[in-house]
Amino acid sequence: MKLFRKLRQAVLGVLPLAAVLLAGCGSALPPPRLSSAESARLASAGRVGAVAIDAGPGKSCDLGFVRMLERTGVFTQAVPLNEAVGPTEYVAAIEDRCSYHRGGWVPILSVLTLGVVPTFGKFQLGYAFSLRDTRSGETIHVPCEIEARLGAGWIPAMMTVLPGWTQEDPEQTSRFDKRLAYSIVSRLPPGSR
Repeated sequence: MKLFRKLRQAVLGVLPLAAVLLAGCGSALPPPRLSSAESARLASAGRVGAVAIDAGPGKSCDLGFVRMLERTGVFTQAVPLNEAVGPTEYVAAIEDRCSYHRGGWVPILSVLTLGVVPTFGKFQLGYAFSLRDTRSGETIHVPCEIEARLGAGWIPAMMTVLPGWTQEDPEQTSRFDKRLAYSIVSRLPPGSR
């Protein structure tokens, strides 16, 4: 009887800690994979040149944005404008933050119920930005169009056993990188490659 009581006390002592930890845990369903036609178009584009990132007057360059553009594989180099050595083929400028970067998401219901009630949300990843071709002066706009689903709580934390769900940041996945690369390449004028 004493052993049962001690075991019960141990479980009841650990359970609240596990609940608090799992309330903040979750998973993400990254953006969808590219179709075979989209993959073929991306592969045929190759690298289009170097890009410099213009932070704007009085602002510092968002290094996360620089790394995003590097990971796409579309550009031979991505650097802040003030660090560019020589001319670049493109200049990128952030126009807006997508919903994933707008102050965060607090899954109130999951926090209040210690993760028992899951909370799910759909977010747009990355940044809306312009990309100006320095040779022709043409500018394209890449909007916030890459989406992912996020979940917080016990159930979403366990959903990582399901296909596609991961605890990885959706912006750090290869799916995001390929979607962003395709978003850029599909908007470039045919003669710019």
